[in-house]
Amino acid sequence: MPDLTLDAAIGAAWDIMEQRLAELPDSLAALARRFLDKVSEPDTGYRSYFSRPRSAPLLHIPFWLYLRLKREGCYENRGDLIPPRPPGAGRGERNAHADQALYAILAATMWGYIFIRIQDDLLDDPRLAEQDLSLFGNVCCAEMYRLYRWALPEAEDFWRGFDRVWLEFTAATLEERTQVLSDQPYPRALFENHARKVAFAQTPVLAVAALAGQNQWDALIAELINRLGVAFGLINDVMGWPRDLRSGQRTYLLAAAGWRNDTAADSIEAIEEQLRKALYNQGLLRAFLESAVEWFKLATESARALGLVEFDAYIEQLMAYLEEQKRPIALITLQRVLAGLNNG
Repeated sequence: MPDLTLDAAIGAAWDIMEQRLAELPDSLAALARRFLDKVSEPDTGYRSYFSRPRSAPLLHIPFWLYLRLKREGCYENRGDLIPPRPPGAGRGERNAHADQALYAILAATMWGYIFIRIQDDLLDDPRLAEQDLSLFGNVCCAEMYRLYRWALPEAEDFWRGFDRVWLEFTAATLEERTQVLSDQPYPRALFENHARKVAFAQTPVLAVAALAGQNQWDALIAELINRLGVAFGLINDVMGWPRDLRSGQRTYLLAAAGWRNDTAADSIEAIEEQLRKALYNQGLLRAFLESAVEWFKLATESARALGLVEFDAYIEQLMAYLEEQKRPIALITLQRVLAGLNNG
């Protein structure tokens, strides 16, 4: 049997999703197409949505853990957990059988993430969000549960973990939303706590571990995902600050730059220019990206403890991307400093 690749596994998960999409009533199928069109790339369409080079490793991490456990033979004797053999599978195809469960886990995760993405868009800026997509979100949530239940019908430890992370992501999302819509102090510890909003990303990793009867890594999985959550949160604050400003969200970065929702200014453009000065002159953009690098290093330690040998190469690519982003920031900062000296 050829080696399983991440692209092949994600492709198989898309096959599962597309089969269900083809069965939907026309009205819901139209909503699904609208969402998929929105996240499509001109060259690769929507199927690259979860596998773009700088995507958060939502599907990568469970796949890498699956590869480790498969190499170690952990799926060979799990007939008590792995669901019934799919049609066409022959005798002794235990690993191929486990692969089918992996595809279902990845598809369930994709459905769940799309539900969360739709919800986030509505929360971030209801004026711009397509509110009827929330009805497609109902389908996403139902399919997520159905596929996780098919892959892990008897894994009670997994389902307890699922309940925990679903509540954790929901509570952290609410707490962050309350914070960014206020003018309350925004300390670093609170921002790092809000990074728990990515807790859903623990779910497929817990599922892959549970499929092999390995339930001893819950704390390590949570540590890895939390560290990645902080790192990506810092990056998102840097990359999306004009959008956040215009939607009235006082993120950790904007709070650090001194913005308040009641800041007096003639226009949103004037506020944006004030913040641009603070972000560059105080070195906040560069500092946030450098802090993200440190959090990625911590995440790498967690990934190595989980035996995810492929994680290092992924992080190296991400680090190179961050270095690319820091160079123009440094150049613009220098230009601003020189302009200030000349004007002085």
